[in-house]
Amino acid sequence: MPVADDGLQRPLKNLITAFELERAFRRLRTGRATGPDTTPAELLKYGSELLAQPLADIINHGLTTGDNIHLGDGILPGLPKPNKPAGKCASLRPIILLNSIRKAISLVVIRRIPLKIE
Repeated sequence: MPVADDGLQRPLKNLITAFELERAFRRLRTGRATGPDTTPAELLKYGSELLAQPLADIINHGLTTGDNIHLGDGILPGLPKPNKPAGKCASLRPIILLNSIRKAISLVVIRRIPLKIE
């Protein structure tokens, strides 16, 4: 069961639906580098009808039981800044390559937030 900031375990009230996930998959930007899971956004975007339900089940299981589904993992490469000398750390721009599934879950959450605020 997920643990809140106050340390108390609370059940997940609203499961992520396959419809929400499919809609989020279709909004993913393609042509980007993959995160640690090596799942390209194109696979999720163009396979959304087939993948949304099984992935929603896996995500909901992880969120309701507290099983780690590694959503926060990322790769931190340094990209060279333009017009800067090579070989110095100050000449690198850090970026984080995140899992495409995590990006889709973020889109679901962002879409839900206005519903709670109103």
